[in-house]
Amino acid sequence: MPEDGLVHRTVYSQVPPMVEYSLTKMAEDLIPILEAMDKWGKYFVDNYNHPNHKS
Repeated sequence: MPEDGLVHRTVYSQVPPMVEYSLTKMAEDLIPILEAMDKWGKYFVDNYNHPNHKS
């Protein structure tokens, strides 16, 4: 939501109406964190989330 400070919303007054969304700097700063979480999640699924895994 734009009020969270992560997304910038631009409204163009034209017909038909047009709205454009983009990431703010604060949201862009989260990208490396999200990429690391994605990498960890894939590693977890590949290495620990199968029937033969023993802790």
